[in-house]
Amino acid sequence: MKNKSYRYEVIAEIAGKPQIDGIFANEADALARARYLLATAKYTGVEVLQVDERDKPKTIFEKSYGGGGKVTTLSPVDDAPMCEEVADIYRYPARATLVRACRSFCDDQCLIPTEVLHDPLMLRTLEREQVLFNALLHHIGTIQARKSRSKPDARIQFLHLCYKQLTDSAKNVAALAPFVAYFNERGPSLTLEYLERALPEAEQPRVLSYLFAQYLSLYRDWPEKLKALCELFEENPSESAIHTLDEMIAEVLDGSAPIRAVLGYAPDLATALRALVALALGQLDDRLPSTPPLMTLNHLIFVHDLPLTREVILHRVARALDSNTRLTRVGRKGDNDALTELIGSLREYGGYLGGKAMCAALTRRVKTTLSPTDEDLSFEASVEKLLAPLNSVAARIGFVLDLLGTEYGRRRATFLVGHLQQYFSAASSMREFLPSDGSASMSTATILNGFRDRLYNGGIPKDLAARFMRKLELMAQASVHPELAGPRPARLAANAYDIGNDETVDMVLSDQLLEITARPHVLLTYQGRDYIYNGGQPEFNLGRNSTCDLRVNFEGASRAHAVVTLKDDDFMLADQSKNGTHLTVDGSPPVILKRQAVALAGSGVIFLGADPSKRADSQEHLIRYRRIDP
Repeated sequence: MKNKSYRYEVIAEIAGKPQIDGIFANEADALARARYLLATAKYTGVEVLQVDERDKPKTIFEKSYGGGGKVTTLSPVDDAPMCEEVADIYRYPARATLVRACRSFCDDQCLIPTEVLHDPLMLRTLEREQVLFNALLHHIGTIQARKSRSKPDARIQFLHLCYKQLTDSAKNVAALAPFVAYFNERGPSLTLEYLERALPEAEQPRVLSYLFAQYLSLYRDWPEKLKALCELFEENPSESAIHTLDEMIAEVLDGSAPIRAVLGYAPDLATALRALVALALGQLDDRLPSTPPLMTLNHLIFVHDLPLTREVILHRVARALDSNTRLTRVGRKGDNDALTELIGSLREYGGYLGGKAMCAALTRRVKTTLSPTDEDLSFEASVEKLLAPLNSVAARIGFVLDLLGTEYGRRRATFLVGHLQQYFSAASSMREFLPSDGSASMSTATILNGFRDRLYNGGIPKDLAARFMRKLELMAQASVHPELAGPRPARLAANAYDIGNDETVDMVLSDQLLEITARPHVLLTYQGRDYIYNGGQPEFNLGRNSTCDLRVNFEGASRAHAVVTLKDDDFMLADQSKNGTHLTVDGSPPVILKRQAVALAGSGVIFLGADPSKRADSQEHLIRYRRIDP
């Protein structure tokens, strides 16, 4: 009969927080260690577990001094990134999920997942927290199964396997010592470059997170960890290093305990939230609660942006607003004034800072705080109060879309979609979607991409989202703003669509043009006039002749110089001149077409002639083109 082999885990508890103190090969050593820990009188309890080959534990020694331990629980998360292999768990998206789900465990140990993932004793401690551990794997496995359309049991089993691999990897780190020495000597920027050269991409996340785990292991409270990470910016880090440091700082701050620790004293919740909003914007000053590490971080956010850090700070603000804690200590009017001020500080171009979670939290807080009576406001009245301070169409639409993207908002979808239809119907110019100061610092592409993501990822039907998106694209084309690329207000031609500058925006948004631009098309711009060709006619002619669809008033151009046609989903530009056609596709070297045809991909410049550099006035006769696939 084969003899069973066991290992012995000594677990010490301080103030209800259990930690694995050590793992021993024989029972006598484990019991001796347990008795020694008890003799120090530092621990509220000590336990020895006998663990068999199947990881099944059995308590063989236990002694505690009253009280009872604290139960560590799971904080539910709404999303979890897919993990196809154990290496994915070392990446920031998975660590960010773990820190939110295991927040109470991280707070108890004053550790972040980056540190836990490389500490075998902490991993075993987490596993021993069975209420937390089993719920964690089940919750994340269920989310991943839903995303991958697989069976939850299979994903949970896979996560169990990954956890075992994590534990094994945490025990075998001897080979990483040279990387630690390199990091300590050269800093994060050079280390990142070295890792990219020395290791396969799949191995880099584990090594990089291990280096930061070792670096942070010297610091045992949240302000110290934040200060240590901020000090690494003194080495003038590269862009990739700044991104990595942003991830680490975000991981440290994503919890109420670290936020309270680094913020210091605040007289009430409203004051603390004002400080956090100012911090997220890089605008914190000594008139608000702050500590030296926080002021350093404020400067770094102002200089380097740090979007992940800003995101977790605003997430904590949203969580606090969504609680039942009073904002002030001076009654209803004080809460009312404080919330009104917070709403003003959270306004941004696209609605409110903090996105979906913030919009839902604000709506619920307004519902209970801004009512003039003891009765809560209705959902509709709460939304109207949050729409009122938003002074642009873009901000109102953004707020409604963010709210629709939450479960809370989707329950009132009819009311919110009605607002969207009202705003889109009333909008007539892309100027209304510019920042409220009227500046053109935001490009058309940035505006369109931002709303595209929110429209298609919100809580409205896809066909309605597509209709709203088409209107935005047409307004971008029709805008007369000099910084916005695209055609001017439209006038419709019979077949090739000449977009001139002498009609109203309402004409641009007609059903006819909506139908035209719903199909793939080429947009051509010449001397302030723009043209759409979508294959609705056999050819689109370019040349000097007055009968051409796009007439180029330039003596170097032939009367019938070139033609655009639609063939097998490609828009083909064919030269039919003596001098040739000069084509530059953005990002590629120019080509000269002589009785040849080429597909118009992406965007670029067409010149009806072989070389635009030979004529001083040739710049006036360049034709910009852009293929658009709605």
